Amino acid sequence: VYLHNFYIVPDDPMYGQQQFLPQIMAEEAWNVHKGEDGEGNVVVAIVDSGTDWLHPDLTENTWQNLGEDADGDGVTLEFNNGVWELDPDDLNGIDDDNNGFADDVIGWDFGEAMNGGNGSNPDPYPDMIPHGTHCSGIAAARTNNGVGISSISYNVNYMPVNISSGGGIIFGWEGVIYAAEIGGDIISLSWGNYTYEQAAAEVIEYATGLGSIIVAAAGNGNSDVPSYPASYPGVISVAAVTESDSKANFSEYGASVDIAAPGVNILSTFPNNSYEAWDGTSMAAPMVAGLFGLVKSYHPDWTNDQLI
Repeated sequence: VYLHNFYIVPDDPMYGQQQFLPQIMAEEAWNVHKGEDGEGNVVVAIVDSGTDWLHPDLTENTWQNLGEDADGDGVTLEFNNGVWELDPDDLNGIDDDNNGFADDVIGWDFGEAMNGGNGSNPDPYPDMIPHGTHCSGIAAARTNNGVGISSISYNVNYMPVNISSGGGIIFGWEGVIYAAEIGGDIISLSWGNYTYEQAAAEVIEYATGLGSIIVAAAGNGNSDVPSYPASYPGVISVAAVTESDSKANFSEYGASVDIAAPGVNILSTFPNNSYEAWDGTSMAAPMVAGLFGLVKSYHPDWTNDQLI
């Protein structure tokens, strides 16, 4: 007579609309381990168009850079007078952790210079594109909090890094370097093109050499043409499948792809406290990144090769 276990079903009210989580047997995984129970602080960096970290399903899982905790209260994001805000006592204009970015208390906005700013901004809130907010929720939405949706990582932290300006990816490689140097365990990239760049390949080599696992969307061109950054050596290239585990009609395929994940009708967080369902390998990639976060929190002693 074998032992039977309860399967963990989160109390998030929209969980029933996330068919992709039972599809990848998330409940069986959570029955073994939930990300919030792991040792240490596993961080999934969402290098994208910025994240609405004020979303009620994202705020509490936002990574906090305690190297910039100037007032020493143990947080850089706090709840004051009924609202969440960047800790005002930490925004002192000083690069407290000496990484070249003053007041990067929860991440960084590389697009500020292109938007008429001074070239830098410690707040990675999105300028106009909801893409990064959607990807962040897939990887690390707050799970079992009675709000909205669940995520595969079951409450590991995510790091928002904004690399867009005016609707385009401008500072992608700067974002990857930042995330790797500041300690992003997994870096999720849901963007790319079909051009190989030697400088970009060297950035990937540098970031993986620092210990980051890099996950990237394979592309939505429905071809076997390699896209980048997904096809650079060392990057986990993610294709998309439908609810029935068949290839999504838009997804890239072929020898450059490493793994596939659900990428059709993926419900996730959206700016202004809302939710939307999107399709794309952009959705499949952060699902794999969130899974890496879950497994790393369960096996913190494993090497990246073992995790992969």
